[in-house]
Amino acid sequence: MSEKSKEILKIAGIIFLAVFFLVLSWDSALIESPTFDEPVHLCSGYSYWTGNDYRMNPENGNFPQRWAALPLLFRKLNPPSLYRDPIFESNQWLSSHEFFYKLGNPSDALFADARFMMILISLLTGLSVFIVSKKIFGWSGAFVSLFFFVFSSNMIGNGHLAVSDMSAALGFILSAVLASRLLSLVDIKGLLGLGAALSLLFLSKMSAPIIVPAILIMLLLKLRSATPLVVKLFRKEFHFRAPRGIAAFFCLSLLFSFLLVYLSIWASYGFRFAMCKGDTHNESALNWQMIQKNESGFSRGAIDFMRERRLFPEAYLYGYQYVIAKSKHRCNFLRGERSLSGRWYFFPYVFIVKSPLPFLLLLAAAIFLIVCARGGKTVWESCQLENSGQDSNARNTMQANATLMSLGILCAVYLLFAVASRINIGLRHILLLYPAAFIFMGSLGRFLISGKNPFLRSSILILMAVYAFEALWIHPHHLAYFNQLAGGPSNGYKELVDSSLDWGQNLPSLKKWLEEHNRTDPDKIYLSYFGTASLPHYIKGRVLPSYMGQASEPFKLGAGTYCVSATMLSMIYLRELFQGLDYGDFVKTCQSPAEIDSEMETLFSALGKQDRLKRLISERGESYWLARYRLYSLANFIRVAKYLQGLEPTAQPGYSTLIYELKQEDIEKAMKIAVDPSADVL
Repeated sequence: MSEKSKEILKIAGIIFLAVFFLVLSWDSALIESPTFDEPVHLCSGYSYWTGNDYRMNPENGNFPQRWAALPLLFRKLNPPSLYRDPIFESNQWLSSHEFFYKLGNPSDALFADARFMMILISLLTGLSVFIVSKKIFGWSGAFVSLFFFVFSSNMIGNGHLAVSDMSAALGFILSAVLASRLLSLVDIKGLLGLGAALSLLFLSKMSAPIIVPAILIMLLLKLRSATPLVVKLFRKEFHFRAPRGIAAFFCLSLLFSFLLVYLSIWASYGFRFAMCKGDTHNESALNWQMIQKNESGFSRGAIDFMRERRLFPEAYLYGYQYVIAKSKHRCNFLRGERSLSGRWYFFPYVFIVKSPLPFLLLLAAAIFLIVCARGGKTVWESCQLENSGQDSNARNTMQANATLMSLGILCAVYLLFAVASRINIGLRHILLLYPAAFIFMGSLGRFLISGKNPFLRSSILILMAVYAFEALWIHPHHLAYFNQLAGGPSNGYKELVDSSLDWGQNLPSLKKWLEEHNRTDPDKIYLSYFGTASLPHYIKGRVLPSYMGQASEPFKLGAGTYCVSATMLSMIYLRELFQGLDYGDFVKTCQSPAEIDSEMETLFSALGKQDRLKRLISERGESYWLARYRLYSLANFIRVAKYLQGLEPTAQPGYSTLIYELKQEDIEKAMKIAVDPSADVL
């Protein structure tokens, strides 16, 4: 085969894998309902573009929100009340719910547009994995890396969502790779490239500062390696060999890159300090007092210092303060147990059970090959198959070494922060580990083109085939993937919840199941949904305690089909549903249920009888009865959830929604279960 034919074949292979990933991601994007964070991310991006208003969702990245919202600018949409009243205190969740479901905007089309934009980010991440792997391991390694990216359920499941996780992962990977290059060669291309990568990172996720200690560790290792730093600027070349000279010039180069980051941050907020239009400082609208009421020490002092001197846009500083405040305590779920404090083993466990077993086996083999030397040469030295010339080969080997080392340092530092974190939510928070792992997998490429060890080659190919099969088998429910160690996706709800399994994406699958099984009577369908999408937009039924105040008319629990999100079944976020209620009243309700049961019987008997209902409401007021019904509904939901936890679900459409067929006798048994507020509501 001629060299030209080989090149054409390689390009065709890249295009085929990219299109395959696009098809899988797009199909999942069209089938799933919006996840919990997507409406507010997309609405926020739209407000940044059209209103120059940065009150919504400043705790998440400005760039991915703007990027996802770009297609919305070409549609004529009705804005929510937030944009019409700049002094209005921002409630981003209610504003986004109004924008997509109450103003006549085509919500399904808007989310499809936004998700396509995020798939482009995912494709760029895959291309970056391919390019980096090619520079280290050659064409064979690059195709192995790209293969694992394309058939990764974690990439497909998270990559099409209109949130910030994939763009942050891309920013981390590019920053580490380009920083390692800058430690060997400083030139204009490298300075601008690192500045762009760091800008992407710092405008995507508030965890971006983690890259700083990783780069400093890279610098320390560089100083110990006794290799020179080459500087090519203004048509001149300099070589720094002394550690002080290397450290000084690299720090200056890094400072230049961070100056580009600083300018990018200001540009993203329209070079304006205030969140709202104008320079009026509105404490009520910005909620600074709320997020700082329990904050003290260095973080608050540093943010106050920068805020008073307007060193960064106010929204950017507010986002950091918000993340710090919310990271102190958050309820989490792992293997049937709830906790308010972080568990050091949470993310390692998540990585293990959410990754296919063939992937874990081959990753271990790849790392072994990278770390261990054979015959005096490490694997990247033997993989420079496309390079010619001894000097060129040596330089490429040195840079490959540095790149692999930088990715390893990044993963180690990031995992260290993740292990220490109290925010134990989902795999998406360690998503960057996967692109790095796929690059490491490129070390297996040489065994696939070599005929020296047929057994090893066949073993790798079989494991890769099983890996791809699992991705196709779980499609389109990639977010719900669990491997065999966890019992598979059908057992996932017993292991993890929230964005590791159930993030609100499953309403279309639930709707399809109900229709196929002739469950069409809304009075017999009971729904408890963890998400911010509109339930009536998909399914009609009686709404149990759920998010976004998606309540139906007051009702009494009865026999029927109970559809409960896995996260709601775990009861980890129940306290958030008490907004606007007196928690002390709930405790009294649980201790003495007879009084509220009697009140609710009176309310239920008045339903459908207008005169009697008006008289009942006039006696104590509508707000009283709404609050009492919510307390009653929450207490009964806890009883039902505790009862359902002892049963196996009838079905699991999409794996994240659990369906139970309950008879009246089941409801009666559930209502006898005691509610312990201190134990049941964390």
